[in-house]
Amino acid sequence: MDWSQQMLAIKLQLAGWDVTRSTVAKIEARVIWVGDFQLFYFTRIFRVTLEDLFPIIDQHDPKIHDTITKLMEIRM
Repeated sequence: MDWSQQMLAIKLQLAGWDVTRSTVAKIEARVIWVGDFQLFYFTRIFRVTLEDLFPIIDQHDPKIHDTITKLMEIRM
């Protein structure tokens, strides 16, 4: 999808989330945290499942700690 931040903000607003373009930019830059309940707005707008929003993590992988640590570093 080739949407601007403003367009995404409008689509999220129409879905019921009072969000601004600035907030969308901060989410994109991983500056602010997105609550679990807010993820449902993204699933609706992008027409994906909740699972599609998360990376696949193999719970039997001995390096799971490293994978989760890398994900947390990206978040910060």
